[in-house]
Amino acid sequence: MLCVHAVIAQYNGNERYTIEVDVSKVSTKPEMVYLWYEGIGSGRNRAYYDSAAVIHGKARFKGTIAMSGEAYLAQVSRAELRAANRLLPDTKGDVLKFYLEPAALTIYCVDSLSNYVVTGGRYSKDYRQFKKMEDEFLLRRDHYYYPELERVFKEDSVVFKSLLLTYAMVELDYYNITLRNFVLSHLNSVVSLLALRAIQLRNGDDPRLSDTLLKSLSTSVAHAPEAEDIWLYREALGRTALGAMAPIFSLPDDTGDMHALESYRGSYVLLEFWSSDCGICWEEHRKLRHIYEQFRHRNFTILGVSLDTVREPWLAAIHQDGISRWAQLSDLKGFNSRVAMLYGVRNMRESYLIDPSGHIVAKNLWGDELATKLKEVFRSWQLETHTTPFFDKASRRN
Repeated sequence: MLCVHAVIAQYNGNERYTIEVDVSKVSTKPEMVYLWYEGIGSGRNRAYYDSAAVIHGKARFKGTIAMSGEAYLAQVSRAELRAANRLLPDTKGDVLKFYLEPAALTIYCVDSLSNYVVTGGRYSKDYRQFKKMEDEFLLRRDHYYYPELERVFKEDSVVFKSLLLTYAMVELDYYNITLRNFVLSHLNSVVSLLALRAIQLRNGDDPRLSDTLLKSLSTSVAHAPEAEDIWLYREALGRTALGAMAPIFSLPDDTGDMHALESYRGSYVLLEFWSSDCGICWEEHRKLRHIYEQFRHRNFTILGVSLDTVREPWLAAIHQDGISRWAQLSDLKGFNSRVAMLYGVRNMRESYLIDPSGHIVAKNLWGDELATKLKEVFRSWQLETHTTPFFDKASRRN
């Protein structure tokens, strides 16, 4: 694959957009409408907010963007978000999700924000097709498979395993067939990058399908600014492959002390990326606490990197939960931070097990799998060194 810097076309400035939103038929009769998007504005690494008053049933927005991408309209103000300790609105509510591009767009809301039609723009039709596929998949997942899996989890292990297999096939069909076919039928549309990005995320360390599709795209789409993160993720897969040297970085903890990954050479390190918005992360931390207590005197430490964009709430929760016994680092730019992009982090929960020489030996191991792997590596390490692993500085402090 060519270096990302050689294939991403240079962008010569921001392009203007205008949006007219007709909410005259919306039952809640909003007085204000709020626009927000992330990663496509002139700032690129921050969320962008705008608001417009509803006058005679219509709200109007105008602005500039560095590239096209998904955006949202909601009735939730920025102040309400801050009060709820959220960066962005809950997309499961009455939120209008559309494709924002440098064009004059008109949005007609039928009876709610989430029931709408968009006209204008080059890619509105393509995005409508993409979103229909996505909505159908999410409907099956959220309204059937997830509740059913939860219902039979403890009641009937045989039914649970059968249902889990069925769901895995549905998911495989969506990501590897439905989305693939969408990309192949929209080779000249940047909307196909949304499908390609989802495939890339789903298939993780296996880039074969996403690489094939990336090479099939028209040159203008593959080299568009909207494709930059796809190429960067592809590069990150090489940097974080099993056996590769873990990319080095430095980040502060909650007291302001800097932690450099290199300073932990000689120890096994679990590098964990997480977010307070991730419900399963808190449950995983309880398991990690037991694993940490089991292995911390055997030259093992954990570096937890928070991808939140605010500091205080998650730190307070961490200290209350007793997780501060390992180094908790804060990366306040979230998924757009240098460290997250260095490791190609796209999920709210990812981890890398790094050996004493700095090489990545395992990825995304949790719970029992992580404990089993640690027993294996420490047994092997002791046989190689013929010594008892020494206490590292972090272990002595704790």
